[in-house]
Amino acid sequence: MITTPDFRARLGAQLRRARRLVGLRQSDVAEALTPRVHLARISEWERGYAAPSVEQLAQLAQVLDLSLDELLLR
Repeated sequence: MITTPDFRARLGAQLRRARRLVGLRQSDVAEALTPRVHLARISEWERGYAAPSVEQLAQLAQVLDLSLDELLLR
């Protein structure tokens, strides 16, 4: 997936908002993904330093109770 800094920043903000709305900690999200990701990776995503893979996006949408469109702000 090709991402720009602006996209990563918007996605990161959406991930953070959605995670907080459902009352999860970054560690909860990290443990819910398969394979499990390190807590630092969730932080990188939320700060816009990196972006999850397509597979991880699908899992994140499930964990955060969002559609992919909602997660990707479409």
